[in-house]
Amino acid sequence: MDYPAVVMVLCLAGAVNRRVMIQPKERDTGWVEPANLWGAIVGPPGVMKTPVIQAITRPLVQIQTAWRQEYEQQLAEYERAVEESELTRSAWKDQFKASRKSGSAAPERPPEPPDKPKLRRLIVNDATFEALHQTMSANCAGVLLLRDELAGWLAGLERPGHEPERAFCLEAWNGKNPFTMDRIGRGTIHVPACCMSLFGGIQPGRLRSYMVDTLRDGP
Repeated sequence: MDYPAVVMVLCLAGAVNRRVMIQPKERDTGWVEPANLWGAIVGPPGVMKTPVIQAITRPLVQIQTAWRQEYEQQLAEYERAVEESELTRSAWKDQFKASRKSGSAAPERPPEPPDKPKLRRLIVNDATFEALHQTMSANCAGVLLLRDELAGWLAGLERPGHEPERAFCLEAWNGKNPFTMDRIGRGTIHVPACCMSLFGGIQPGRLRSYMVDTLRDGP
């Protein structure tokens, strides 16, 4: 029973994240922590880790599916509105030029096109840290990184050249630090507070070997 219990706690943390802040001391209002958590269930192959994870996370998957359907509908309406706005603006430019030539009053400037809708997310499975940062910029409450096998995620962080990704994950574990990323071609993306919950399954042997390698040169 500890497997579904742990998954339920981590799913709750992943759904809440920064939506709830915890004040550990009653009178110390300056110390608050987000409700995100990192955790895992550890067990050998064949103990049904994956079916438990799939069963407990199903409500979050259903919520995210509903959000995606809502986003696709909003995106279709947005694209129609942008097309109408471009046609209206093109006609306005012609009318404005004609009014300047004739000396008549200029036509009223058409309104700006609507903002592009943002896809709400609860779960992320596999993403580069740049993409994860961009997802957090549209979901300021935080996300749940869900991996069926955590060993693969840990091994990816250990590859040479992934030092910035490890540092970013520690920022997201803290859940309170702002993070601004500047990239040529993508511009500047700012997240007021990077927050991520993490959950997955791992085999005892893989976890043991990973910890031995990590602690070989001292803590």
